[in-house]
Amino acid sequence: MISQIYSSNFRSLVNFRMDLEDFVLLLGPNGSGKSAVFDVIRKLSDFIGRGVAVDETFSSADVTKGLSQDERFQEFEVRVAAENGIYRYSLLIEFNIDEGLRRVGKEKLEFNEQVLYEFSVDHGEGKAQLYRDDGSKGPEVLSDWSRSGVSALQARSDNRLLTEFRERLSNAYVVRMNPALMGAEARDEARRPAFDLSNFASWYRHLVQSEQSKVFTAIEKLRQVLPGFDSLTLVEAGEGKLLSAQFKHSSGPRVTFRLHQLSEGQRALIALYMLVYCVPERVSSLFIDEPENFLGLPEIQPWLDAAYDWAAENAHQAVLISHHPLVINHLLKERGIWLDRRDAIGFSEAHRIGTPDTGMTIADIVERGWVYDYVD
Repeated sequence: MISQIYSSNFRSLVNFRMDLEDFVLLLGPNGSGKSAVFDVIRKLSDFIGRGVAVDETFSSADVTKGLSQDERFQEFEVRVAAENGIYRYSLLIEFNIDEGLRRVGKEKLEFNEQVLYEFSVDHGEGKAQLYRDDGSKGPEVLSDWSRSGVSALQARSDNRLLTEFRERLSNAYVVRMNPALMGAEARDEARRPAFDLSNFASWYRHLVQSEQSKVFTAIEKLRQVLPGFDSLTLVEAGEGKLLSAQFKHSSGPRVTFRLHQLSEGQRALIALYMLVYCVPERVSSLFIDEPENFLGLPEIQPWLDAAYDWAAENAHQAVLISHHPLVINHLLKERGIWLDRRDAIGFSEAHRIGTPDTGMTIADIVERGWVYDYVD
């Protein structure tokens, strides 16, 4: 579980720190930094867990506006709670905006304050030092400033802690769903969902092979919440497959629709149930931006219960962004964080939201602008 993130000089996140728990709802006005928080998690997951290069991950366009030449850098830190302790990962990205260049300035991974890996730039040269799981100093390793050294290191019997951290970050799924991009064609199998779920058909094709029993459970749940829904099928189509949904009525034949022929709400609901019922056991964190978009009131409540149960029963983590009153009232009884940015050029701050004692709902408090009376 990701227990804390820190970011500085990333859009509106300047010296920004936020603690996270197993189930969290992020609230705040437009432009307050909610999506920026999710983007930090996604970029770190790509950079550390998937080995994506600096140039493909970090952009000078995301550097906080108005900084001097000496301040054109970004700092990130993430803490991850494991069974036997806490990982702490820190990263410094340096920019030369005029020349369009960027590089890793520092990278460090610790477990329970014991260093596992450390990289820095000294006199124009990158130096990396690996430490074994028992704390002893290992070899200096080849590394450069174009990629994460934590990502590049091969798994070994004496650095299992580093490998575990990398896998945990790789398996943090961050989703900002766009059902309009969810087509029916699946040319191959995708091991993870894309950020916008545009590869849903390919991801489903993988799930049918790797998580078959979970897919059956999700289908059964969908039959209960999606009127007329019966099943999903993949059929051969040239070099790939096409994903279709079958619907049936009490007094008529079964009707088949390609995925792209469904409404955006239907596609969104199918994707959301696959996310909470079919992700592999190794996936311990789900970050979903506004899951209620495209859904009606009767549809979002059962899914929220399913997402909450997924996190609670599996010791996993679900973090949601929402503006929907039903979501707010349902979830803020548990844990809520208000992101605040008082003006367009201000910096984001995170505050815990307390429970109102006025008899009003939390959504009413937010709507009236009284939320500041209930934050820490």
